Amino acid sequence: MRTVVLGSCLLLAGLLASCTKDDAAGAARPPSELVTRLGALADDGCACKDAACAADVSKRLQQLADGTTHVDDRDRPALQETQARLDACLAELDPVIIAYRGLVDDVCACADKACGQRVSKRFSAWAADLEASGAALRPADAKAVMRAGIRAKGCLDRFGLPVPQ
Repeated sequence: MRTVVLGSCLLLAGLLASCTKDDAAGAARPPSELVTRLGALADDGCACKDAACAADVSKRLQQLADGTTHVDDRDRPALQETQARLDACLAELDPVIIAYRGLVDDVCACADKACGQRVSKRFSAWAADLEASGAALRPADAKAVMRAGIRAKGCLDRFGLPVPQ
């Protein structure tokens, strides 16, 4: 799922970067069909409750990206904002992020340093597994990990433990 979404994001970013201005900017106009369609996908993605739904939205996003040949430069801000909203919602359903948040919950539930050390080792294993998979975190995934990591740091600090690397 992460690969499909990453590919779609890269393709859409490439299309956005190659935009050309067709006329004077600043004229108020209704959202383009592309903005509307991406907005509908973001709404669908943010309504998802499981990874299967997120995978379906990612597939439809890829189809939208594949079928897009031109992006009006005036649509760029709305598309980027909508894509960021969709990415954040899909990150919530990513098994890698869910696993990381589970580790954060576990370390914060620890009552003693020994427990914190055990969970700390699991953080290291999580990071090693991610690295070994060759998968890169999308920006929204990385933000989700950073937010959860701040909470984990506070819990590790209670026991004088370093943040796992």
